[in-house]
Amino acid sequence: MNNKPTVFKLNFLKFSLEFDVWVELSSEWTETFPKYTPDFVFAIADTYLSVQGTRYALVLEDHPGNFIVTLEGLSKAFLDPKKIPDIENIIGCGELHKWMINFWKKIENESVVPSEEVIYDLLFPIKIVDAKEGSISIYRYKNQPIIEISAYIHCTDSKKVVSYWNDFDPETKYQETKNLQQLIAACIRNVTRNP
Repeated sequence: MNNKPTVFKLNFLKFSLEFDVWVELSSEWTETFPKYTPDFVFAIADTYLSVQGTRYALVLEDHPGNFIVTLEGLSKAFLDPKKIPDIENIIGCGELHKWMINFWKKIENESVVPSEEVIYDLLFPIKIVDAKEGSISIYRYKNQPIIEISAYIHCTDSKKVVSYWNDFDPETKYQETKNLQQLIAACIRNVTRNP
């Protein structure tokens, strides 16, 4: 059994999203589903933000969901990034996660005001991935599609945030994500059919 993941990437100008797909484990999980069909796969993957050779965990799958579903959500968000009315008056470009972290600090300190809760409810739907290790958001800012990624690095008594954002071409990233989804599914099916 191969105990190493297969790494897949989505590249952006300033960073890449890296997905460590556990192909053999995914194959085992795929076979355990009672509604198993030749087209169904259950993919298990860890997701990382990679910047100049350094990787930061975004999602570690200790209790995995189907990564194929995550890729489906990403592809849809890439193709049609949500537009929040007047977002430019709420946050700066690439500052969504910073705003969210400050909001949660205010919640902990019981100092949040009702208008901030309204803003939170407005902004939260543009988070595509929200995990304890990090988050991925896709939205339009001044009509420009933006992907914003933040990794939360837990230190002894605090949390450091590494955050990057980039604009992108919606059709290109949609197609790249759909291709990646098909490639990962094919790798898992190949192991499932040829043990």
